[in-house]
Parts: sequence; C-alpha cells; structure tokens
Amino acid sequence: MKKLFVLALSLMTFAQAVAQENTTEKDTLKKGPKIDLYIGIGASFNDNFKINNNLRATGMPEIEDVLPEFAIGFYFLGETYLVDVEFATALMDRKNSLARNQLYQFTTRARGHYNFVNEKKWILSGGLNLAFSRNDLNLNSRNNVIDLNDLNPETQSNHISLRNHMLFAGPSIGLTFKNKDKIIGRLNIGYEFALTNGKWKSDFGSVQNTVREQGINRFMVGLIF
Repeated sequence: MKKLFVLALSLMTFAQAVAQENTTEKDTLKKGPKIDLYIGIGASFNDNFKINNNLRATGMPEIEDVLPEFAIGFYFLGETYLVDVEFATALMDRKNSLARNQLYQFTTRARGHYNFVNEKKWILSGGLNLAFSRNDLNLNSRNNVIDLNDLNPETQSNHISLRNHMLFAGPSIGLTFKNKDKIIGRLNIGYEFALTNGKWKSDFGSVQNTVREQGINRFMVGLIF
C-alpha cells in the first residue's frame, strides 16, 4: 500500500511537471514580436548637392546641406531583432533679394537590425538602412507679378519646378531604451550611400543640361519616441 502511494505521488508530480512545461512552451510560442507606432525627429547631413553649382551661378539660394526631418513609423521588436519602417519629410525654404527656393523631401525608410545586446531596459543593435527619397525643388522669382487677367502659362515664366528620386542604402546602429518590451526612446545613427544618379526632371517641361546627383551620400541621425 505504501509503495502504491509513493508511486501515485510520483506520477502526480511528474504529470504536474509535464503540464507546467507544456504551459511554458505554449506561452513562449504565443509571445511574438512587439508591434507599435512611433514619431521621430532627426536630420540628414548631405554631401553638397551638385545642382547648387547652377544655383550659385545665377545668384539663387542653394540647397542646405543639413535638412531637419520629422517622421512617423512603426516597429517590430523581437528578442534578437528590431525592424522598423518610417515615413519622413523635410522642408528647406531659403530666399534672398532675387529669389525664394523651396525644397520638399519625402523619404520612405526601412531599417533592419540585429540586437547585439538586449538587456531589460536597453538594446544595442546594428544593421542596414534602405531608403527612397523624392526631392521637389521650386525656384521662384521674388519679383513675380501674377495678373489674373492673363493666366496664360506661356507668359508666366518666373517659376521653375524640378524633381528627382534617389535610392539609398547603408549601415546603421541604434541605442534603444524600453519599458516592458515597449520602446520609450531610440537613437539611430546611419550613413546612407546613393545608389541612383538622382537626375533632375520636371513634370512641366523638358530639362536641358540636367544635373545628376550621383554620389550625394548622407549621414543620418534620428530620435524616436
């Protein structure tokens, strides 16, 4: 009788251990990556745009090398990886006595990182950036006079609209601060190499003697919340 009691107790203990192990395994399997939205601010430090040579020659304001960015995006945070996709915009507005130039930049960026260190409250990660940017450049004469009685575009030649597209890729690192697997702040630093020539075009006419921005790489800094 005593042996049967010991055997039953052993079986119950074993069954309880197996059940607990299965529950732990299920919980582990159920635990997927953390997904959330974020907003961010940052800046791109560009090599000198080649079209600045043309702007300088005509006495017009040049494109600034540093462009502040505002971004929104979402991230996937796993135990060993961190992936995020963001949509960023930048604006430059410069003027002098002759002209006013505006640059609008729209960037879609994907970032894939491996978590080299993943502690309870912080993560050190590194990986690759892939970005696609569109630049819209508007050149305006400050002496422009608009006559609403003469809206013929042929007689309104004091505005030039240009655009280009560029693809970038390069390495990046990130320092992430978290609370219960939720990101509360992250500093990203990267360097992006231009993979396309960034030829300037226009939707409103043919462009002669165009300029290509091939080799215009950029250093990126961003802080997200």
